[in-house]
Amino acid sequence: TIQRAWKTAPRMPPRPAPQDRWLTQAEIGRLFQECQTPQLRLFVLLAYHTAARRGAILDLLWDQVDFDHRLIQYQRPGRRQTKKRRATVPLNEIILVALREAHEVAVSDHVIEFHGKPVRAIRTAFDKACARAEIKGCSPHVLRHTAATHLVMAGVPVEEIARMLGDTVAMVERVYGKH
Repeated sequence: TIQRAWKTAPRMPPRPAPQDRWLTQAEIGRLFQECQTPQLRLFVLLAYHTAARRGAILDLLWDQVDFDHRLIQYQRPGRRQTKKRRATVPLNEIILVALREAHEVAVSDHVIEFHGKPVRAIRTAFDKACARAEIKGCSPHVLRHTAATHLVMAGVPVEEIARMLGDTVAMVERVYGKH
């Protein structure tokens, strides 16, 4: 019967504890230095300065970048909203300059591109840059945690950080409040 099968079915392993990895300013500096391609450099800058997820950055189109109002709207119009919300984030001077330079040489609608085609995977190049920078235990998602952690440490209001991450204030306080 179904009840007997349920009792004998293998149980899912317990969910692992969340990782609390974030990069120091020195590690961020070393990682930037080891980004050997313009695509990887721009990806790392966007990930760190906007706290966006890998998928949102790789999906980003130029029409989602508002240079006049200094904003990126990561949620593309018409894209279904998921639990992984994509926020509208302000552009600081570093990102604004990097995006303007990239836009001048762009040959496609995608912000992160290679020979006119969108970059779909960044992990191999990212891992190699981390290895050269002697950074262990880092993934592209760690840059999101790094950005949020550094913002909390700098005294940025939790409401502003939550808005930038597309998360609730309660979640930001729970995850980053210790910093």
